[in-house]
Amino acid sequence: MNDSSPSLPQSVAPGELVAGKYRVERVIASGGMGVIVAAYHEGLGQRFAIKIMRPEILDNEVAVTRFLAEARTAARLQSDHVTRVFDVGRLEDGVPYMIMEYLDGSNLADLVDERGKLPVEEAVDFALQALEALAEAHAAGIVHRDLKPSNLVLTRRPDGSPHIKVIDFGISKHHGIDAPSGAGAITSTQQVLGSPSYMSPEQITSPKSVDMRADIWAMGVLLHELLTGTLPFEGETVGALMAQIISESPARLRELRPDAPAGLEKALRRCMERDPAARHRDVAELANALAPFGTRWAKLSAKRVESALRQSTLPDTSRGPGRTRRRRVMGMVAVVLCAGIVGVVAWLGLGRATPPASAASVPSSAIAASPVVVEEPPKTAPAALPPASPAAPAPSSASTPATRPAVVKATAPVSAKKKPPGNLLDDRQ
Repeated sequence: MNDSSPSLPQSVAPGELVAGKYRVERVIASGGMGVIVAAYHEGLGQRFAIKIMRPEILDNEVAVTRFLAEARTAARLQSDHVTRVFDVGRLEDGVPYMIMEYLDGSNLADLVDERGKLPVEEAVDFALQALEALAEAHAAGIVHRDLKPSNLVLTRRPDGSPHIKVIDFGISKHHGIDAPSGAGAITSTQQVLGSPSYMSPEQITSPKSVDMRADIWAMGVLLHELLTGTLPFEGETVGALMAQIISESPARLRELRPDAPAGLEKALRRCMERDPAARHRDVAELANALAPFGTRWAKLSAKRVESALRQSTLPDTSRGPGRTRRRRVMGMVAVVLCAGIVGVVAWLGLGRATPPASAASVPSSAIAASPVVVEEPPKTAPAALPPASPAAPAPSSASTPATRPAVVKATAPVSAKKKPPGNLLDDRQ
């Protein structure tokens, strides 16, 4: 874009000072919502990027809300694969801006235009790094909704190794109790947001109901493009393209890229299943499916994806059918099993300490006073009991100590002798 474009506020023209400390250098990029400029922090001696909303859409409250929501969203994410946002504010004329990390690199759309289809390992590694950013976003209840090669920027780490940054959370969707205020009302039921070529069927037909699996679809489309240089769905018009996405199967990877592994094609086709329930259930499962086809760093990247996703504290309804729900179900099963085991152990323990059934009428005070079971009868009878006589009736179980099983056992033959005449024992006598 030309620096003299009327959509660029005069206050952020090259050479101007923003917020009293950022000296604008040049325009980096522009879009329908805003302009991004490179600016030099005169106090810190470092370069930053400033995203400024276009003045002509300042009256659009939804656009302003979405712009500010993007800043809050990116500021919440700590992944080094997400472009950092450091500050947000308004210019003197009320136009909102955000201060972002400056990225020295090129986006993957430009890379594919320049180089054509990428090597399999390189493309898979780029996708896995993007999934690391998505894992943290999904764990926080954020759906990006606009994943595409132009929103993945290839930079370099200090050691020169490639480093992917995910940018532009401008149309992201928020789930859960931590969603920014007002964010839920940004997308209406009839508003289609995103780039049509990368949109899932449900994002086209029911944009307000999309969840994290829409990002999984987009990752499948994106990776297909990196590997083949073409899109899996193409139409002469936007309407024709959307109709194809809703009703037809994607182009097969190995027909366009014969050297691609069959397992990689299977992973991508599952990303682009029209039924969201048939796709990879979360980005961790997708990362594990892609890891065998990347470089030696791919498995480590997949582990980081799984670790980041595990931090989620969202309700299950916010994440869709993911790992958190299964963990909670397994946890409930474990609690029930443990409770059952504890109950059985307690029942067995009480069974060993309980007196025989014939002593059930012993007062509780006697049980409490004698917690230890005496296995043998005492050598001398208790002073409180008179000497036993053959003609005397058997002592009542109530007068028998509860912890003397030898004395209790003697009650069985005595009670037999007290049976009324006419029973079998009397006939035998």
